[in-house]
Amino acid sequence: MFQRFRIRYMGVLLTSILAVLFFPGRVPAAERSCAVSIPVEIRVTGNGVPADEEYRIRIGGENVPMPGETEITLKGGGKAQFGPITYSTPGDYRYRISQTAGNAENFTYDTSVYTVTVRVVNNEEDGLSAEIWAVKDGSEDKSTEIVFSNSYKKPVTPEPKPTAAPAAQAKAENVDTGDDQAALPWVTALLVSALGTVLAVKLKPRHNR
Repeated sequence: MFQRFRIRYMGVLLTSILAVLFFPGRVPAAERSCAVSIPVEIRVTGNGVPADEEYRIRIGGENVPMPGETEITLKGGGKAQFGPITYSTPGDYRYRISQTAGNAENFTYDTSVYTVTVRVVNNEEDGLSAEIWAVKDGSEDKSTEIVFSNSYKKPVTPEPKPTAAPAAQAKAENVDTGDDQAALPWVTALLVSALGTVLAVKLKPRHNR
């Protein structure tokens, strides 16, 4: 009986060894993978920013695992993320993330482009872990934030010119007629003076020569 148990035990052990050697994909692959999501954000400054404006961010890369969606649309701005992206092999995986500039009036779109690195490494639990950092084109500083800053300038509506009030119009009319009324006393005085002169001449007594 002991011999049978020994033979059965050896058979199970041999089967396990053969499975590991010839079928490595069946060894717990889930423990040798990790999933990562890449965060992105849209910020918009300005007064009266339209709340329904949409902004699009895209991600690209060569020979790297990709997320299910390579473009994100954010309505009104805010935060989102690409992923999760699953990795099963240690290494550095690089992506390019940028904003697709819109054509809405009064907007200025951020044209920055980020190079994002996902570094996958072995961890102490015999699994995989990852870290992420981003570098904006034209800079050497690493950042954990991928932010696109847009701005909006509210159009200025010209104010209508004020119309003259009725009282002001009436005053203007009074000023026009006032000139004629102001000249009337002078005319009257001249007529009276002329009439007085005529009467004085006629009424002047004549002397005999």
